Amino acid sequence: MDLADAHRHVRDAIDGVSSRTLRSLIVNEDLRADGVVLGLAGAGPIPVSNIRVDGTVIVGDDLMLRISVPDDGLRAYLAYMLAEMASEDDNLELDAAGILDFKVPNDITRVVAEIKRWRGANSEERLMAVLLIWH
Repeated sequence: MDLADAHRHVRDAIDGVSSRTLRSLIVNEDLRADGVVLGLAGAGPIPVSNIRVDGTVIVGDDLMLRISVPDDGLRAYLAYMLAEMASEDDNLELDAAGILDFKVPNDITRVVAEIKRWRGANSEERLMAVLLIWH
């Protein structure tokens, strides 16, 4: 599976299921959102770039972007969505309200499985690019 095809599968999985906002998950005490802490609360919009996961925290280049997400599936999904949004907009800025409005699929297990397949395809493509450089 190539990278574009894997990415399409992720988007189809996200679009093909019902969802609720992250805000709704927190307000309704959904276990997936238990312990979520937006480290950017009170801050205005902050730049979103170079998204990565450090333990249970999603971080970016801006030191204000720190989102603690204990649930593995929710963390993988939010990190994927933030990274995709940042890849589509070099000047992306978000505030806490924008992140709380993220739609979170009710069937997050299926979506995360597709994200893992996408990451696998992405890793293979990066490896092939490196190997081609050496030839």
